[in-house]
Order: sequence, then structure tokens, then C-alpha cells
Amino acid sequence: METILTSTERVLKLAPEGFSALAGLIDNSIQEAMGWLVKEREGFIDPYEAHTRFRGRILQVETHINRRAAMASDKLTRLEELGVRIEGGPSLSIIAKVNGVQGDIRIMQRPRSVVNVQIIGHEGLFEPEYGPMYLFYTEHGGCLDSLTLVESYSNRNDFFLKGCEAVDQHEVPRTAMAAPTSTVKTDELSEFFRQVPGKFTETSKEVEWAAERDSLPREGTTDN
Repeated sequence: METILTSTERVLKLAPEGFSALAGLIDNSIQEAMGWLVKEREGFIDPYEAHTRFRGRILQVETHINRRAAMASDKLTRLEELGVRIEGGPSLSIIAKVNGVQGDIRIMQRPRSVVNVQIIGHEGLFEPEYGPMYLFYTEHGGCLDSLTLVESYSNRNDFFLKGCEAVDQHEVPRTAMAAPTSTVKTDELSEFFRQVPGKFTETSKEVEWAAERDSLPREGTTDN
């Protein structure tokens, strides 16, 4: 019997190694940004500035350094080869475009409240389109702690005030649900990760605990 995948699981399955590589890129960017902030701010870290630096480092590496080098040799970046393209969005947003998925996936800091809800009326002859998707990250100990793909119809401007109502959510493991037929070996993704990565949670409960124990408050990082 064929396993029925949820909307976020289907998207993750389209580019499993790409999401793994993206997790590594975010992890590296957080470590570099937090290392600088701890040193320069002497213990006080503003969440708005932290997100700004995470975003800046991700865009610097992928859209400037990697893409410029790839274009010089008439190739795609390593991340693009794995099905994910990163772009800078309006305000402080980071946008991921995944091959086979219409629309943008915004990369944002995870709100404190992410509540699962059901939308009535999705049953019918036609498969429903994906709602707006977000890739929520949490930081802990100066490293990436969790990365969760969330489908939500909530107004993103209310995420850090009223919380986020998730129609569906699925955590991105570092193996990123690698397909059995994949020709890309997990070890080949090691270039995206530091030698001492942060703890990457494995269950939804642990994601919630990670959000609660995160030392950085979420308020003040909303994109417009």
C-alpha cells in the first residue's frame, strides 16, 4: 500500500539532498554570525540583529560567492544542483525556491507558538495547491538547533504576536529523507556542515522544547 505523504513531506521529497545542504548552509551561517555577535556584543544579542546577520551571511555565501564562481564556469551552484535556489527577499526575508514547487518558501526564525490546525474542505476531485510555506529555524548554543518546513495560512506579520497556525509541518533531518534511489551520498554533504555542528532535534516535541529553551526571544524578527 502506497504511503500517503503530507504536503510538507512531498516538498521535502522533491529535493531531499537540497534541504540537507540548506540546513548545513544555515548552520554555518548561524555559527559564524553568533561567534561575531558574542565577541562584539559582550553577551547581549539583539534578535533582530542576529537574524540580519544570519541572512547576510547566507546570501553572501550562496548568492554572491558560490553563484559568482558557478557562473564563471557556466554551472549551477552546488545547492542549485541539489534542487534549491536561495534569493534575498523583501525586508529581512530569505527565500528558497525548490524545483517542482510553485511559490517561494520563506526562511524565518521559528515563532514561539506554532499550533497545528485542520482546514475543512480540502477533500475533492482535485489535489489542493500548497499554501504559503515557511522554513522555520531555531538556534541554540550558537548552532542550528532545528529546521522545520511549515505550511500555514496565517498572516506572517502576526507570527510573533499571535503565533502561527500550521496546516502541516515536518522537521528537516540532516539526512533530509534521502530517497533510496538517490545518487548523492550523504557523506558528500559534509562540505556544508561544520565539524562540530549543533544538536539537531528529531521529533516535534523536541522542536517545541528547543523553541522554549532558545536563549534568543523571537519578537522583533517579523518580515514585512
